This record gives sequence, C-alpha cells and structure tokens, in this order.
Amino acid sequence: MRVSSFPRSFANVITFICCLDLAVALSTGSRGIAEYHQRHGSRDRSTSSSASASNSTGSASTDNTDNGPRPASQGFWAGAGIDTVARHMEIVGRTFYDYDGKTVKDPYVTLGESKFNSFRLETYRAPRMSVEEQPVNHTNEGYREASFQLDWGSIATQVKAARKSIDAGMKKFQLIINMGPDMPPEWANYSYAQMIDAIKKETKRQLQPFLDAKILPDMILFENEGSWGMLYIDADGHNRGSQNNGSSINQANEELCGRRPTGTMASYPQLAGYYKAEMQACAEAITAAGLDITKVRYGLHSHGQYVDWKQAIVYSTDPNVEKSNKDTNGNVCDFKGIIPDDLLNASAADKLDIMGFSAYPDPMTPTDIHSDASLLATFARLNTTIGLMTKVAERYGRWEDGPFKGQYKKQALGVEYAMNFGSGETDDQIKQKSRHTQMMWDILKPHEFFLGMLYWEPWYCNNFWEGGDAALCSKTFVNGGSQVTPVDTMRVWGARARSPWK
Repeated sequence: MRVSSFPRSFANVITFICCLDLAVALSTGSRGIAEYHQRHGSRDRSTSSSASASNSTGSASTDNTDNGPRPASQGFWAGAGIDTVARHMEIVGRTFYDYDGKTVKDPYVTLGESKFNSFRLETYRAPRMSVEEQPVNHTNEGYREASFQLDWGSIATQVKAARKSIDAGMKKFQLIINMGPDMPPEWANYSYAQMIDAIKKETKRQLQPFLDAKILPDMILFENEGSWGMLYIDADGHNRGSQNNGSSINQANEELCGRRPTGTMASYPQLAGYYKAEMQACAEAITAAGLDITKVRYGLHSHGQYVDWKQAIVYSTDPNVEKSNKDTNGNVCDFKGIIPDDLLNASAADKLDIMGFSAYPDPMTPTDIHSDASLLATFARLNTTIGLMTKVAERYGRWEDGPFKGQYKKQALGVEYAMNFGSGETDDQIKQKSRHTQMMWDILKPHEFFLGMLYWEPWYCNNFWEGGDAALCSKTFVNGGSQVTPVDTMRVWGARARSPWK
C-alpha cells in the first residue's frame, strides 16, 4: 500500500534524525544531501560477494519475455501489487467483471489473461495479521475500503491469493514482510538480543505459511516503504533515538547506542542488525522446509521521496557504517556486547540484492497530458533514483557463476507504480497513458540492472487517494452492491510483460 512509515510529524522527523551528519545534510537542503552522498556513497566491494542467497528472479526465463539488452536468464517483471484483492472479493455485493462489463470473472484470472507475469503480497506483524483466517468484518466496509481502513484478512488469505495468482499465470512472486514502525508494548523493555529473537520468530511466523504451501517467493523485501526503519516508535509516540515527547538527551543517547534498542536509520548499525536477523530467519525457515535457498533474494522497499539518501547509507563506502554510530553529543557508540557478534560483523549490504522503491511519477498527473515535455517531466525523480542505483550496481559488479551468472548483483525493481490522467478512461486518455508508459520503459531500457515495475493495486478503484483514478479499474454502485471492471490501461500495462521495450 502507498502508506509511508515515517514519523508522525515533520517536527519529529527533524529530531528523529539524530545522526548528526545526516541531520546537517537534511537541514541544508539539496546541497547538503548531495554533499552527504559524496561522503557516504556506495561501498566498493569485491566481486566475490558473501551473500548466502542467490536467487531465481529470472527463473521464469522460458516466459518468452523480450529482455532487450539483458541476459536471457534475467526475466522481466511487469506485474501488480495485489495485497487487497482477496479481501475486496469478500465485500458484500462486490462483483468483478471482464473488460466487457458484462462477464463476471475472477480478478486474478483477468490479470493473468492481461499478461501480467508477477505479483506482490504483504504480510504484517501480529496482531494486525493473524496466521489463521478470521471472520470477515462487514461493518461500514465501503467507507473503510475507500479510506484504507479495511483489514487485509490473514496470512492464510495471502497464501490463497499467491496460489490463485500463480495458477493464473503470474509466476514471479515478491513478498514483503512487515514489522512496522510501532514497537509492540510487550517488546518495550527488551534488550537488543531479545529484540533480535523476537524479530526472527515474527519473520518466520509471517513466512512459514507460504513455505507450508510449497510457495517460495522469488524475492523477500523488508518493510513497505520503510524509509525510516522499523520498530522505533513507542506506544506513547516517542521516536526512539530522538528527543520528541519530552525525552531527555540521555535517553536519546541510550537509544542511539543500543542500550534501549531502536530500529531507526539514525542508528543504522541497530537497524542493519534487524535486517540481518530477518534474513537469517528466512534462510533457516526455507532450509527447514526443504526448499531451495538459492531461489530467493532479499532487499528493501523505500518510499520514492527518500530512497536516494537511504540507499547512500545502506550501500555506503564507509566500511563502518553497519558497526559504528555517534550519539547526540558526538560520542562514538560501543555496540560490542549489545549487537551479537555474528550480526555486527556480517554485512547486510552484501545480501540486500534488490533495491526496491516506489516509483510513482511526480506529479502523478502530468500538467498537460498531450505534451511530451509535460509527460517526461513526471520522471525527473525516477531519473535521479536510477542514476544513484546505477552507481551501486556498477560498484558491486556481476555474478561470475551460479544461477545468475552475468547479471548484476544489485538489481532494482519498481515495487509500486501508478499514474492518474483524470477520471474516466477515454480513448484519448488511453492513448496518452500508453505513450507515458512507453516513455517510462524507454528510460529504464538502457539500465540492465533494472528488473521491471509492479503496478500499485490495479483493482483498488474505490479509494480516496487520487480519487481512485490511479487504479486500473472503474467502479459502479448498483442496488446496494458494487461492480468493478478493468479499464483498457490494464491491458496496456500487461502487454509489456512480454515485450517491455517495444
């Protein structure tokens, strides 16, 4: 979902980023951020990465995809986020149709027939998402759906959605495991070691139902747009590592240095340890299930507005970025005895192979949909992001052997994408949307490390974001029910799954 995991007010953001070097960079605007990137660019590593999991994102190399300049084994992702589809099918009176608006059709089948070849699903920490299916709450669900307050069902629901998607022809699967920004009250007094244990158990809880169903994700990403980290906000709204909500400098320093754990970017060694623990847990669960660990790669999903500075930290040239941090007084934190040695001495960056990000045009609606200049202007942020990711991909190099031989070790994926050309779906809008989409593919084509794009929730047209016009469907309310029909742009998008560069 396009809901960011950032602190609850801009004032909190400023105090939240207590890593002084970054705080100065943010406070001085684009110049400061550029200087920060120069100091903390991508770490140059040897070509023999120690990553324990190489993957098979390109395992569907027999899908006849036109890869352009890419290795044939790489494959191409032209798919969709479908987190909410299963729950929306449960809405009282909801009916999904084919393009003719008359034939009732399963929405997963429609996506498959429209040539979508990949999909994304999310899971969440308990109690927001249980493992077992729960009774459906139909109270005021139309409004709750429109305002993004509708529950998504259970992990069992998502497993069924994965199976239906695969059966419909969408063979590539990306799973996002979410801990969320909020600290569970029962974890509030945990030590760092206890946090690691809890995170590993929760990671396995979210992943295991898919493994039990013999469904192995091609990618596992951590946090939906988790740009500021995870598990850093206390029940009272305090952002650990900052002085918001009246906390003292001493408390903030204890948090930044791990004596009171926090998963903020402001104390990246702690957050990196959380990522490493999640990857360990996934590897242990996949191995125990008797499935092939080499078929999975890991990565992060960042909000498009923050991906540049976050990538600069995650893939920093500073070899101590995952080991060393400073408190608000400029004193170096000593993480020995706090972060377990196996996590402190390992590299998260070496194993985070997928640079996932939300790739929405900015603005979502071009100023003039008939002007090429206006259409191209919406991709300014995408161009900036691709420029930074290109440096990361080139510095890490290519796999010299294994299932991804010849491919870049670090690859990018647009985890969320959508556009809004206004209400309705006229022939003129379809034409200009198609042109806009082709411009996007043309921007990405030269960048071999780019894997593709996933459209944000194509069936979610009953929502207040962008008036529902960013989805790939139309809705009609009839006799107390609701009819949802795909618009032609869904086919335009799906066609790129076979020939993305034409």
